[in-house]
Amino acid sequence: MNIDQLRYFIEIIKHGSISKASQAIYVSQPSISNSIKKLEEEVGATLIRRNNKGILLTKEGENIYQYAKIVLEQVDKIKKISEIHDTYSFRVVAMNYSPVMEAFVKLCSEYESKAKLNFNI
Repeated sequence: MNIDQLRYFIEIIKHGSISKASQAIYVSQPSISNSIKKLEEEVGATLIRRNNKGILLTKEGENIYQYAKIVLEQVDKIKKISEIHDTYSFRVVAMNYSPVMEAFVKLCSEYESKAKLNFNI
Protein backbone atom coordinates (compact mmCIF):
# COMPACT_ATOMS: atom_id res chain seq x y z
CA MET A 1 0.00 0.00 0.00
CA ASN A 2 1.29 3.45 -0.82
CA ILE A 3 0.24 7.05 -0.43
CA ASP A 4 -0.72 7.43 -4.09
CA GLN A 5 -3.17 4.54 -3.84
CA LEU A 6 -4.85 6.21 -0.88
CA ARG A 7 -4.92 9.59 -2.66
CA TYR A 8 -6.49 8.03 -5.75
CA PHE A 9 -9.05 6.22 -3.61
CA ILE A 10 -10.05 9.45 -1.88
CA GLU A 11 -10.20 11.34 -5.19
CA ILE A 12 -12.50 8.69 -6.66
CA ILE A 13 -14.86 9.08 -3.73
CA LYS A 14 -14.62 12.87 -3.84
CA HIS A 15 -15.49 13.01 -7.56
CA GLY A 16 -17.89 10.07 -7.65
CA SER A 17 -16.19 8.23 -10.50
CA ILE A 18 -12.81 7.03 -11.66
CA SER A 19 -12.98 9.02 -14.88
CA LYS A 20 -13.77 12.29 -13.09
CA ALA A 21 -11.00 11.66 -10.55
CA SER A 22 -8.65 10.91 -13.43
CA GLN A 23 -9.42 14.25 -15.05
CA ALA A 24 -9.15 16.16 -11.77
CA ILE A 25 -5.72 14.85 -10.80
CA TYR A 26 -4.27 14.40 -14.30
CA VAL A 27 -3.61 10.68 -13.93
CA SER A 28 -4.76 8.22 -16.56
CA GLN A 29 -7.89 6.24 -15.81
CA PRO A 30 -6.12 2.87 -16.28
CA SER A 31 -3.41 3.92 -13.78
CA ILE A 32 -6.00 4.83 -11.18
CA SER A 33 -7.97 1.64 -11.80
CA ASN A 34 -4.83 -0.48 -11.47
CA SER A 35 -3.83 1.28 -8.26
CA ILE A 36 -7.26 0.68 -6.75
CA LYS A 37 -7.20 -2.95 -7.84
CA LYS A 38 -3.82 -3.40 -6.10
CA LEU A 39 -5.11 -1.62 -2.99
CA GLU A 40 -8.12 -3.92 -2.91
CA GLU A 41 -5.83 -6.94 -3.26
CA GLU A 42 -3.66 -5.72 -0.40
CA VAL A 43 -6.55 -5.12 1.98
CA GLY A 44 -8.31 -8.29 0.82
CA ALA A 45 -11.64 -6.63 0.11
CA THR A 46 -13.58 -4.87 -2.60
CA LEU A 47 -13.63 -1.17 -1.72
CA ILE A 48 -15.79 0.27 -4.48
CA ARG A 49 -18.44 -1.07 -6.79
CA ARG A 50 -18.55 0.45 -10.22
CA ASN A 51 -21.83 1.08 -12.01
CA ASN A 52 -23.10 3.21 -14.88
CA LYS A 53 -23.70 6.15 -12.49
CA GLY A 54 -20.21 6.08 -10.98
CA ILE A 55 -19.07 4.27 -7.87
CA LEU A 56 -20.52 3.01 -4.62
CA LEU A 57 -18.48 2.41 -1.50
CA THR A 58 -18.68 -1.01 0.09
CA LYS A 59 -18.76 -1.34 3.87
CA GLU A 60 -15.04 -2.16 3.81
CA GLY A 61 -14.50 0.80 1.50
CA GLU A 62 -16.17 3.14 3.97
CA ASN A 63 -13.85 1.92 6.74
CA ILE A 64 -10.73 2.23 4.59
CA TYR A 65 -11.88 5.69 3.43
CA GLN A 66 -12.04 6.96 7.02
CA TYR A 67 -8.54 5.68 7.77
CA ALA A 68 -7.14 6.89 4.45
CA LYS A 69 -8.30 10.44 5.22
CA ILE A 70 -6.53 10.31 8.59
CA VAL A 71 -3.34 8.93 7.06
CA LEU A 72 -3.24 11.61 4.37
CA GLU A 73 -3.94 14.38 6.89
CA GLN A 74 -0.95 13.14 8.90
CA VAL A 75 1.24 12.98 5.78
CA ASP A 76 0.30 16.58 4.97
CA LYS A 77 1.22 17.63 8.53
CA ILE A 78 4.60 15.91 8.19
CA LYS A 79 5.23 17.75 4.91
CA LYS A 80 4.39 21.08 6.54
CA ILE A 81 6.79 20.39 9.40
CA SER A 82 9.59 19.55 6.99
CA GLU A 83 8.88 22.75 5.02
CA ILE A 84 9.23 24.85 8.15
CA HIS A 85 12.65 23.41 8.89
CA ASP A 86 13.83 23.59 5.31
CA THR A 87 15.24 27.09 5.57
CA TYR A 88 18.45 28.52 4.24
CA SER A 89 20.64 31.15 5.79
CA PHE A 90 22.64 33.84 4.08
CA ARG A 91 25.16 35.47 6.35
CA VAL A 92 27.52 38.32 5.57
CA VAL A 93 30.36 39.46 7.78
CA ALA A 94 31.73 42.87 6.89
CA MET A 95 33.31 45.79 8.55
CA ASN A 96 31.29 48.97 8.38
CA TYR A 97 31.70 49.16 4.61
CA SER A 98 28.76 50.97 3.00
CA PRO A 99 28.81 49.34 -0.49
CA VAL A 100 28.51 45.93 1.17
CA MET A 101 25.73 47.18 3.43
CA GLU A 102 23.87 48.70 0.49
CA ALA A 103 24.19 45.51 -1.55
CA PHE A 104 23.03 43.42 1.42
CA VAL A 105 19.96 45.59 2.00
CA LYS A 106 19.11 45.41 -1.71
CA LEU A 107 19.46 41.61 -1.65
CA CYS A 108 17.25 41.35 1.44
CA SER A 109 14.53 43.46 -0.15
CA GLU A 110 14.56 41.38 -3.33
CA TYR A 111 14.10 38.14 -1.40
CA GLU A 112 11.97 39.32 1.53
CA SER A 113 8.95 37.35 0.32
CA LYS A 114 10.90 34.09 0.40
CA ALA A 115 9.97 32.57 3.74
CA LYS A 116 12.70 29.96 3.57
CA LEU A 117 15.57 32.44 3.61
CA ASN A 118 17.17 33.96 6.70
CA PHE A 119 19.51 36.91 6.25
CA ASN A 120 22.11 37.88 8.83
CA ILE A 121 24.79 40.51 8.84
